[in-house]
Amino acid sequence: MAVLRWSTYFEDILNPASKPIHVVLENSCDEVFTYELDGPEVKYLGAGNLADKSNKDMRISMGLDEEDKDNSEDEITFNQDFCSYEVKVYPTDVADSYYNDNFPFLITGIIAAVFIFTAA
Repeated sequence: MAVLRWSTYFEDILNPASKPIHVVLENSCDEVFTYELDGPEVKYLGAGNLADKSNKDMRISMGLDEEDKDNSEDEITFNQDFCSYEVKVYPTDVADSYYNDNFPFLITGIIAAVFIFTAA
């Protein structure tokens, strides 16, 4: 049996200025693990899907055993006796509030007010 230290795969993949995200690893052997990536730092949060539930509609996921349909002649068959993994990425509440604030609405309101006052 091989043991993977998943955190090493996630270290230093985000820009230091990036807002934190949650990465959930789920496998076909009924194991689920959650990590928080905050810039280059990786923190293991624990077993289970511990991602912010309010952001589940913004999830991006990908199976690690998905076939590449374009390279069928170079096909590699995975051993089906082992667990297949799916990676799910969620924004944290910090990232969501940073990227989805009311600033665009404020600017739109100011521009509309300028048009109204200059047209009068």
